[in-house]
Amino acid sequence: MSRQNWGHDLRIWVLLGLLCGAGCGGKLKTRTLVRPGAETAGLVFRDVSVFTATEVGLLTNQDVVVSDGRISAVRPTGAALPEGARVVEGAGRTLLPGLIDAHVHTSGSGAGPWAPQPPSPEHNLEAMLYCGVTSVIDMGGHATLTGKLRQRVRSGEIPGPRMVITHGGITSSGGHPIPAARELLPGPMGKMVGWVIPKVDEPDEAERVVAGAVKKGSDFIKIMYDEIPNGSPQMNQATLAAMIEATHLHGLRAYVHVGTPEAAVEAVQAGADLLAHGPYEGVVSPTQAAEIAAAEVPVVYTLVAYERGAQLAHGAIEPTRLERETMPPEVFDGTVGEAGREILDYPIIGGMSELLAANRANWTTSIGNLEAAGVPILVGTDATFIGVWPGSALHLELELLVEAGLSPTQALLGATALAAPWMDADADFGTIAVDQAADLLLVEGDPTRDIRATRQIVMVVQDGQQIERLLPGEE
Repeated sequence: MSRQNWGHDLRIWVLLGLLCGAGCGGKLKTRTLVRPGAETAGLVFRDVSVFTATEVGLLTNQDVVVSDGRISAVRPTGAALPEGARVVEGAGRTLLPGLIDAHVHTSGSGAGPWAPQPPSPEHNLEAMLYCGVTSVIDMGGHATLTGKLRQRVRSGEIPGPRMVITHGGITSSGGHPIPAARELLPGPMGKMVGWVIPKVDEPDEAERVVAGAVKKGSDFIKIMYDEIPNGSPQMNQATLAAMIEATHLHGLRAYVHVGTPEAAVEAVQAGADLLAHGPYEGVVSPTQAAEIAAAEVPVVYTLVAYERGAQLAHGAIEPTRLERETMPPEVFDGTVGEAGREILDYPIIGGMSELLAANRANWTTSIGNLEAAGVPILVGTDATFIGVWPGSALHLELELLVEAGLSPTQALLGATALAAPWMDADADFGTIAVDQAADLLLVEGDPTRDIRATRQIVMVVQDGQQIERLLPGEE
């Protein structure tokens, strides 16, 4: 058994693409998590510590002024405040840029396939905002459906983070995620999986497949270069290179899903712009890390997906406070504690859970070698992978990266300034500076000293508008 990201939100990718689309029947009834706050003439965070994501350390005793959706001033406390602005006291608190999750699937539940009833994609978007995640890279779904969801966010119809999307990932015939999806969806649904997921088998097919994904609204192209289970079809290197070349000719970037150090290096050699996962199996050697660094390719490690995948087979998942606040209890019933062991009834994904558990020590070594070589580590979760719940998972990912050896500041940069250009080359978010979009997260404490402080959320601001977070019982 080998290869990774059996998650990829296989069930919901198919359910969305085939039957019902976003907001269809059969979704769990969920509580309202967020709503826009009252309009104000502006906001001032007074006497706050600021993680700008542009300077070393925190700026202390600062006033951050927000006007017309943008940051209009970052200055030492003491100057006159704008008339009519709402003042938020910042003593003992830290203001950060809104967090960026560089690997999500917005449709799904994070529940095991034996408990398939999902919340709606709209609920997942609310959960992200509730947890301070104001921007996401959606790494695979049906781009037409995801694009409609994004437009509803942009129009103000529903709350949600800013999004970039793709159609796919694009795989080979019979390649990942098709075998695992067929395992999760027996019968006619499973047989239709291979029709829904875009595929390419030879270099001369690359242009057609990429053009099709572009036509559906892809902002980037995701390519699957992995083998799950071991022995199943995997895209050949010539086709991978042709896919990346075709992607670049369309003016887009190629984000490549890999599962091993060897695949990571081959993807980089073929011209990949970003690795959508860090290798889960084996160790990235210093030499391999140096080659990735020389190509200036960042890695989105998705440790929380690996850790939660490993925990499933051992009945070890226990939800955090943020997870319980944002997800209905039904999604936990078949996933947390002993219920998670049901994954072992599924040969492909159960075997992956055991494989992940056997590779835990390798992830820390790989991350250490990548960090030492200067490879940017972006923060992504693979929500809604089984056991990975949107929004809350980003805080777990930050903690796991710090446990693996990154400093809290490095981890925070991976969820802010380093990630923003991979959503938009001209991103005006991801940092706290004058004229930047006011996507902000206010927390108690200092997350540059204790990364768990990011969970102590006081306020979320998106485009200058406070997002009112409704605690359980307040909706």
